[in-house]
Amino acid sequence: MFTGVPNNGNSSLPITNTGAGKGFNMLGNPYPSTISADLFLAQNPGELYFWTHTNQDAPSGANHATYSTFGTASAAGGAVPNGTIAVGQGFLLKTPSPSATATFMNSMRTGNNSATFFRNANIDKHRIWLNLSNSVGLQNQILVGYMDGATNGVDVSVDAKQIEGGINNIATLIGDEKFNIRPLQRHSQIQMRSR
Repeated sequence: MFTGVPNNGNSSLPITNTGAGKGFNMLGNPYPSTISADLFLAQNPGELYFWTHTNQDAPSGANHATYSTFGTASAAGGAVPNGTIAVGQGFLLKTPSPSATATFMNSMRTGNNSATFFRNANIDKHRIWLNLSNSVGLQNQILVGYMDGATNGVDVSVDAKQIEGGINNIATLIGDEKFNIRPLQRHSQIQMRSR
């Protein structure tokens, strides 16, 4: 039950990233309307993670849907983000900055309140989702492909690192860092590793 006055106008709060394996800031949509995930990332560079709770016995990384401006990676059977953050929806923002401010703005708000997630306009993206599973079940999913404007390095708000690195999983690599979502320049080779 909601009690009080709904938020309207800009809202800011501090976010941090203090080192390896850190920088996951828990946030929530403060408005009584949905917001665009892409407009949020344009103002607050990083990656978004949504808790899906698909499999209670799975490692935590298998229970998060990952979102970047390139697309999504989500465990089979779990909710798939499609570009809209619902009213009151909690999520993680992984920021690349040691310290910054997350800003919500009225201009991020959308008029679609009919679903948890909503997809916006298409950009030229060529994508493939890969699932890793074993006798226990699905371990994780990654999204790879090609996108206009992507580089072979880390593209903030486009590439998305894995939350959990010490489990059996499949990942794309930039150096030794593991990613759930990674588009490349056209005609580039994708390096993947499974452990």
